[in-house]
Amino acid sequence: MARKSMIRRPGRNPSPARGKGKGGWRQPGPDPLNRAQRAAINAVVTDVLAAERARPTRADRDRRAERGPAAALFGLGNTTTAAPTVPTGPGGPGRAAEQARRDRIRAGRAARRWPFKATAATAAAGYGAWGAAELAEVAAGPAGHLLASTTIGTLALGAAATVGAAYRKRIGAWRRHYWCATCGAASWITLTSIDGAGWGLLATLVAGAAAVSTGWLRAHEVPVPPVEQPDVAVPPVTAGCELDTLAARWATEVAGNPKLAPDSALTDGRQHGNHCEYTLELAAGMTLGKLRGLQEGIASAMRLDPMQLTFAPAPAGAHGFRDSSKVAVQIILSSPITGPVYWREPAFTYSGGFGRIGLGPYIDGEAQAAYELFRPRGMFSGVVIGSTGKGKSSVVNGIVVSARSSGMVTTWYLDPKGNSSPDLARHATVSEIGLERAEAFTVAAETLVRWLGKQAAANNQAGFAPSADRPGYLIVIDECDMLFAIKGMAQRWGQLAKTGRSLGLSLLLATQYAGMTAFGGSELLRSSVRVGNVVLMRTESNTSDALIAPDLPKSTTLPSAPGYAYLKNEGAAPAALKNSWLLTSDEPTPECFPDELADYNADVALAAHPDAAMCPIGAKAAQLLTEVGGQEREETRAARLRDEIARFLAAPLPAPAATPAGSGPAEPAPVLAGMGARFTALPGPLAPVVPLHPETAVETAPAAASASLDPNALPGAQRAVLAALNAGHTKSGEIGHATGLAAATVSRALTALGEHGLAQRRGFGEWTATDGDQQQAS
Repeated sequence: MARKSMIRRPGRNPSPARGKGKGGWRQPGPDPLNRAQRAAINAVVTDVLAAERARPTRADRDRRAERGPAAALFGLGNTTTAAPTVPTGPGGPGRAAEQARRDRIRAGRAARRWPFKATAATAAAGYGAWGAAELAEVAAGPAGHLLASTTIGTLALGAAATVGAAYRKRIGAWRRHYWCATCGAASWITLTSIDGAGWGLLATLVAGAAAVSTGWLRAHEVPVPPVEQPDVAVPPVTAGCELDTLAARWATEVAGNPKLAPDSALTDGRQHGNHCEYTLELAAGMTLGKLRGLQEGIASAMRLDPMQLTFAPAPAGAHGFRDSSKVAVQIILSSPITGPVYWREPAFTYSGGFGRIGLGPYIDGEAQAAYELFRPRGMFSGVVIGSTGKGKSSVVNGIVVSARSSGMVTTWYLDPKGNSSPDLARHATVSEIGLERAEAFTVAAETLVRWLGKQAAANNQAGFAPSADRPGYLIVIDECDMLFAIKGMAQRWGQLAKTGRSLGLSLLLATQYAGMTAFGGSELLRSSVRVGNVVLMRTESNTSDALIAPDLPKSTTLPSAPGYAYLKNEGAAPAALKNSWLLTSDEPTPECFPDELADYNADVALAAHPDAAMCPIGAKAAQLLTEVGGQEREETRAARLRDEIARFLAAPLPAPAATPAGSGPAEPAPVLAGMGARFTALPGPLAPVVPLHPETAVETAPAAASASLDPNALPGAQRAVLAALNAGHTKSGEIGHATGLAAATVSRALTALGEHGLAQRRGFGEWTATDGDQQQAS
């Protein structure tokens, strides 16, 4: 006997209830309930079913069983102020009914797409069969075409029978519709393979699909009118009921919204001062990263500022692993930080190998955010990112002053822009201004790291511990994107950041861009700096933050006021902080500043906390730079810059020579004389050929170039290489051994000396100084 389907066919009414009589059939009896009583029972059953849908599943109760029997039964924590996980009151069943309606809408829309998908698949199969039959006819003639068409029809019917047998239980009452549709589709595919797909067959396919799918579409209509439910007013957060109010608001506005964090629950609620802490249990598939990406939407649903919400990984259990389905949530109710925080004194602590610098309080006012400069056996780098006017210079100045106050740090400073921080340029032990000094500064840093590594190997040291005799070197690079835009520079500084970490050298980068542009596109530099500290202030980018600090919220969640930031390092919390405000010397004092701090700025603070004395290797490496030494350095730099400006204004700009009518081509004039006449002007199509080798162009006037250029004005690396040439060292390897410079640095210095006419190449890897230079040196 065939098994009857348990699925009600569309358009049929269920059989009436019958009471038992002859033959075992149940005969209908009198109804003991009137219409009002029956309606009341139906309403009760509807509410019970709605509440049952909103209750946690067995898996959820098993996860909470470790907190006690009460938690397993009712979904509550073992604290006295546990937050409810299911909304109670009149809004609970209504919310569940609304969610059930949305589920029905999604299921109905998915079901209504099936006829269209099947029609499209049939059309695609028909065109494919047509092409296969045409190929068979080309290969084997009419017999091949007939064989291909027969095979295609058989395969189509076999596929329909296989699918029908595999899904016979799911097809249920729609078996007749299914077989009509599949047989028609197989016939259409076979006809298409025989005669080709014309407009008539396409019209037949569309009409047949519409006729077969009419009953299916009628049975799967999408419910349009919403479920009537009373408006549930979201209670405001008031003193004494914050825990329950926030948990109920999360359950109704966040957990009930499929676009935010559906099926999540706040548990284990507890209040500490001005903030509440919860354990958030996530639904399957939700992660902490996705939750942070939804922070702005969740804050809007909770009627909070995005800064009031923080999400962090839950602590690990007794087994040493953490449950990734749980997240620690902190909601700040009020912040004592309502105005500016003033920088009053350095904030540096050193304990257990950790050297930390206080930046300012977190917005909950209960802890200080700390920049980690030293860790056991190393010195770590950092980057400060922020748009103009967000307080980036104040953060950098505060870090440098606090680091110098320890007596175990020496600062080097490079400003490619030229006027980013005059205070740091004035007080740093080594400082360079402008991009033209970038190469010399980089060579000096490379020399420092190379010889510090040799010293550590000679002393059998595996790490670095700062002291007054062996201080750490903090290299500050302002507007670093300008420096790293130079070809190869980002990779060289990435090697310095990676190698110098265990040798007592760290970088402090400052930039306005929160993308790979700030690191010259170098992943080595980005990862070497990001492993230390990231201070993320507000920027105008919504996408680049994830490249630099994916563990932090978006910078656009910070206020537009200056001083707010997120900090990322091993000990930092994912919460906003307010940086202590340290004025620069050229910044006017605001009226809100206290009277005792009116004259206290970065210039005064840097002068009160000088750098530690450099070690002998650092002092030797600094000699490669031409401008070292306090006030004398500043005056020398200013004089040099004024002299360069005067020469630029006095010298005429090169202009293309005019060719008189009837005269021959003019002599080629150098376009860039400073490049050693490597490039020449081409006045016409018959201009002389430009020499391919710089040596050929330099040989024309080496004596004049050497007579006009003072060797003492060269950068340190070129001066050292020139001195080695004058001492009789001709091979590049000998010069590197005599000067202590790397082979690449020696090669660049020799090329530059050749362009200046101070050196000549004698062969492969062999150079000699020009006669004019030897006479000058003597």
